[in-house]
Amino acid sequence: MFNITNYSEHPTNKIYTVFWFKTLEQAHFFENLLATNRIFFEKYTEEDNSVIYFAIKNIDYKISVKLNYETIGRFRSQLIPNKILRYTIISISAICIAIAIAGYIKNQF
Repeated sequence: MFNITNYSEHPTNKIYTVFWFKTLEQAHFFENLLATNRIFFEKYTEEDNSVIYFAIKNIDYKISVKLNYETIGRFRSQLIPNKILRYTIISISAICIAIAIAGYIKNQF
């Protein structure tokens, strides 16, 4: 099944949700957040350190998902990494919206 998140129900024990990370930096950050929030977890690392898994009880599901999104957000990259291109696109979009609003106002009066 196609999954766009980095967590799913545990395949054999339904009282757990499994979160996985492909970088050690993200996994360590998530682990620190879990420890800070005193959430019990079990950790498993693939032999080649390619994937780090965290099994968390479903009773802590909501807070774990929030911490997971916080971890992903901390390590995400910009949608448009080039600063000049990003501000150019924003400027062009703002100008187009201003022209559309001006045209609407002009046609109303």
